[in-house]
Amino acid sequence: MPYVNIPESQLSGAIAKLVGKIEGEVSGKVLAKANEIQNSLRQKGCSAASGRTRNQLNKLSSASSVVDGRLNRFKRLPNTLKGPLSALKVALKIILSLPIPQSVPPGFGLPINITTKYADIMHLLKEFIKQIGDDVKSIEYILKTPAGQLQSVKNILSRVDTALKSCEIQQGLQSKLDSGEITRQQLIDLGLLTDDDDFIFSRLTPQLIDVKPGRSVTDISNETGLTNQQVVDRLTAGKDGTAGTGGGVDGTFGNDASGATSQILQALQKLEGSSIDQKTKDDLKSFLDSFTNTQENTRSRDSRFFHTGPDGTVYELKINLDPQSPKIAPRRFAVAINPEGVEVFKGQKSFSSSIDILLDEIKFRIDNQLS
Repeated sequence: MPYVNIPESQLSGAIAKLVGKIEGEVSGKVLAKANEIQNSLRQKGCSAASGRTRNQLNKLSSASSVVDGRLNRFKRLPNTLKGPLSALKVALKIILSLPIPQSVPPGFGLPINITTKYADIMHLLKEFIKQIGDDVKSIEYILKTPAGQLQSVKNILSRVDTALKSCEIQQGLQSKLDSGEITRQQLIDLGLLTDDDDFIFSRLTPQLIDVKPGRSVTDISNETGLTNQQVVDRLTAGKDGTAGTGGGVDGTFGNDASGATSQILQALQKLEGSSIDQKTKDDLKSFLDSFTNTQENTRSRDSRFFHTGPDGTVYELKINLDPQSPKIAPRRFAVAINPEGVEVFKGQKSFSSSIDILLDEIKFRIDNQLS
C-alpha cells in the first residue's frame, strides 16, 4: 500500500531476489543431482551402489545444509522486526491514552497546533506499524517455497540413503558368500536369498526410491472394510519407518517405502540372531557401520554440536543410538536440547554413519520448527 508519511519499504523485494537465487540453487542443482542419483539406482539397482554414489550423497546433503543455513539468516528477520514492532505498538497505545486538553478561548488548554502534531505522530506510528507488519508477513511467505523445495530434497536424500544401505548390505553378504564365509543355504534359510540366487534387497531398492501418490484413510477404509480409526491405528504404528506403511502429514499414506525399511531391519535382525560365526558378523558390521561418536568433552568444544534457531535460541545437539535397531547396522538420530535442558526436537532415524548428516538433519528441523 502507498504510505503518506514514509517511503515504501524495499526490504521484502530485496529479500525475494536473494531467496530466488537460493531457490534456483535448490531446484536447479541440488534437486537435479539428487534425482540423477535416484534414477541411477532405479535403472541399475544395486549395481549403482558404490563408494562414489555414497560420496555424492554426502556432498548433496552438505550442499542442502549450506542452502538451509543461508535461508536461516532470513528466517531470523521476522523475529528481529517483531521487537521494534511491539515497541511501536506500545508507544502508540501510550500516546492514545494521554489526556490532551484543547484550548478554547478564553479557557485553558493546549493550542490546536499541538494536538495536530500529536495526530501526525500517531499517523506516522500507525504507518510504521503497518509497514513492519507487512514486511514480516511478506518475508515469512517468501521463505515458504524454498523451504518446501528443500524439504523435498531432504526426503529424496533420506530415501536414497536407505536404498544405498540396502545395497551395501547386499554387497557385504555377496562378498562373504564369494569368500565362503557364508553359505548359499544359510542365506536361503534366513530368507535373504531366493532359490534363483536373487537377494531380497534387489527388490527392496525400487520400493525405497519410488514413492507413489498416497492413499487417504477413507480410501483404505473402503478397500478393507475397516473403520477410519482402525486404519489410522494400524498405519500410524509405523510412522517412524519401523513397521506398517507410515503416515503422512497431509492425512494420506504412501506406498510400501517404510514397509521396505521394515524388511531391511528384519533382515538385519535375522543376520544378527543367526548361527553365522561372530567374526563374520563383526566384519559385516565394520563394513556397514563406520560411525565414530564424538567424546563428551570434545563435543562441548565443537561448534557443530550447537545451533542457533530462527528465534535466537541456542540448542545443544546430541546423536543417540536407536535402541531397537540391529547392532550389525544400527540407526541413529540427533536431538536438540534447549538451554533449560529439555529435548525439544528429535531427528529422523537414519542408517547414515556421517555425524554431519545427522546433525544437519536436526538443524533443518530447528530452522523450520519441525518436531
